[in-house]
Amino acid sequence: MARTSVKTTVTEQARLSPFSRGSSHHDVFISSSCDGTRDTFVSHLSAALKRVNITVMEEDDKNKVPETRQYLPKKTRLGIERSKICIVVLSEDFASSKHSLTTLAEIIEWRHSKTGATVVPVFYGVDRSLVEQQIGKYGEAFSKHEASEPKDRVTEWRNALTEAASIKEGLHSNAESSDLKLMEDIVSYVHGRLIPADKIGVSSRVLEIENLLSKQPWVVRSIGIWGMPGIGKTTIAKAAFDQTKGNFKSRSRFIQNFEREFEKEGMSRLRGQHLPSHVKEKLDINRSITNNSQREESVFLVLDDVRNPINAESFLGGFEWFDPGSVIIITSRNKQVLVQCRMVEIYEVKGLDDKEGLKLFSQCAFGEPKPEDGHLKVSEMIVKYANGNAKALSHYGNELKGKKPEEMEIEFCKLKLNPPAEILEVFKNSYNELSENEKNIFMDIACFFKGDKVDRVMQVLDGCGFFPCIGIDYLVEKSLVTIRGNKVEMHYKTWPGKSFVKK
Repeated sequence: MARTSVKTTVTEQARLSPFSRGSSHHDVFISSSCDGTRDTFVSHLSAALKRVNITVMEEDDKNKVPETRQYLPKKTRLGIERSKICIVVLSEDFASSKHSLTTLAEIIEWRHSKTGATVVPVFYGVDRSLVEQQIGKYGEAFSKHEASEPKDRVTEWRNALTEAASIKEGLHSNAESSDLKLMEDIVSYVHGRLIPADKIGVSSRVLEIENLLSKQPWVVRSIGIWGMPGIGKTTIAKAAFDQTKGNFKSRSRFIQNFEREFEKEGMSRLRGQHLPSHVKEKLDINRSITNNSQREESVFLVLDDVRNPINAESFLGGFEWFDPGSVIIITSRNKQVLVQCRMVEIYEVKGLDDKEGLKLFSQCAFGEPKPEDGHLKVSEMIVKYANGNAKALSHYGNELKGKKPEEMEIEFCKLKLNPPAEILEVFKNSYNELSENEKNIFMDIACFFKGDKVDRVMQVLDGCGFFPCIGIDYLVEKSLVTIRGNKVEMHYKTWPGKSFVKK
């Protein structure tokens, strides 16, 4: 079961090409001794990392120098320097190898000299205290080294082991856990360190969008990405665009803040900036797509944050002007916009789950993929309150950075009472676009009916003459209200509606 979990993660992450890197650099360098762990545990760990699109360099026997030499070969030194994370597998016989100790000393020096360098010690069948104190088999190995090696070299090796053992990120095996579980922990930790905070939870959602597009006929394929403000629509659309644009050469365009650009540039100029020439020619002279003399060239367009479907339709001129294989993605917080733009599929962006949310908050607040035990309780409370909204989690993480647990809880309570203007602003924009009837319904739900049964809310609002059957549906489509379990719910940031309406 655990092995399946690793492969599932691998499949999702390997698809997201923005994380790919050049061949001259790599993500991880793995150092280990030649006592058998390299051919077993290390080779399996390396394969597991590669399956999640993490590039790996590991030591091989060709790079091994005679044990009497102090300096490492250039390839090994460059392997360390060009990595972002160094994993050191400290096995029972690690200290017996002078080469392994010299490599470790180089890695510790790299840790001191490179900003952001991360060393992950893995205690494989050996207790951390034995490594730190150099006792047991480690002590026996050093007794031999002291008899044959210069004192300063032995001291350097000892200091390197002591520092490696003191690194809190260290992972260890034990009798109760399998090698597979240890590998999963390492892959999870390394992936969490490498992936940018704003990309957490993105790859699985891009994969879902990919699958929806792949099921559509080979004509003009389209999908609308719908969800509440801050949920990650633009981030997901941009990731999908970055992953796929290479298939369209120069015929791909991502128009961020489409409405703003449309108002600023006007339809004709915006077309000139973003539509390929053969599409512009068809639109300009109203040429039929059935003209066989016209060369077929598929395009990839993303219109981000569309609010007025008329503007989007005017810009596109209808799908008939685009060649088969073209892809059009539109993001909007209003589902009806996507319906009116005739999107073949509408993908609703769900919030981050608790695990993804905790990782995002922790990356922003602590620079680590998981909070320390002292911060775990308050972190989980914040994640639950944010309810999967990526923008809110990032904001709270940055606002609460560097706070002690008790300080973090106090500051978070203040933020709940007075939500930050930059977070409320995106919801205020949605509120301002509502009709008067919709505003009345929204405010009554926000102030009095949050969490109440739908039937009761309908009855009360109908008695006020607010036409709730239509109004609540509009609020749902505009991502301001949700219906769950026959109850009217509002996302945590929208329900203190009085605060931003007064502003």
